[in-house]
This record gives sequence, C-alpha cells and structure tokens, in this order.
Amino acid sequence: MVEFRLSKPAVAGSSPVSRSGAARRESRGTRGEWFTYLLRCRDGSIYTGITDDLTARIAKHNDGSGAKYTRSRRPVKLLGAFAHRTKGAALSHEARIKRLRRRAKLTLLRRLKASRRAPRIR
Repeated sequence: MVEFRLSKPAVAGSSPVSRSGAARRESRGTRGEWFTYLLRCRDGSIYTGITDDLTARIAKHNDGSGAKYTRSRRPVKLLGAFAHRTKGAALSHEARIKRLRRRAKLTLLRRLKASRRAPRIR
C-alpha cells in the first residue's frame, strides 16, 4: 500500500507533462501500477473507483467530468488509496470494496491509516 498526499489539483485540459516530475511520481505509480481509491462525497456517501493517475482522476471528479455518480456530489475528498500491480487486481479489489457496507468500508479505511502509522509486529 502506498500513501498519497495530493498537491495542487491538475488544471482541466493540462497534460501530465506540465506537472512537475515530483507531482507525477506522487500521483502515478510505477509503470503499470493501478490504484483503488475511496472518496467522500459532499453528501457523505463513499465512492470507490480505480485509476492509474490518482491526482488527475480526483481533479476530474471535482470538475464534473468524472463519474456520473460524483457529478452532483462535488466536491469529493480522497479518503484512501490502495496500490495494485495490475488493472485486473485493482478491478477485483474495487468490486470487493463495492460489495461492502458503509461501516465495513470505514473500518477498512481505519485499518489502512493505522497500518501507515506503525509497522506491523509479527
């Protein structure tokens, strides 16, 4: 799992080349890396999706050109993201998360944040 801090949102119509190298590395994984992400919408609902460029995708959600679900629920805020090596793995993880109830999704996010704070003791 990878932790992400979003810098300035990408400007609509800008190309990834216009962002600094650090910003690209922060939002895009290594070659072929995909992310499953969870967003909190304005109405408090939780949206789950996948992308290979987290910063650009969240900017699309917030400018209204993202998913139909989030268009009327802007602005959205990133709650957490999981890194995957393949698109198929990201899609499978997204499907599993979408089947969860809200309480289970929030528990998953709490565990994600807890795992970043302290190393696991075996």
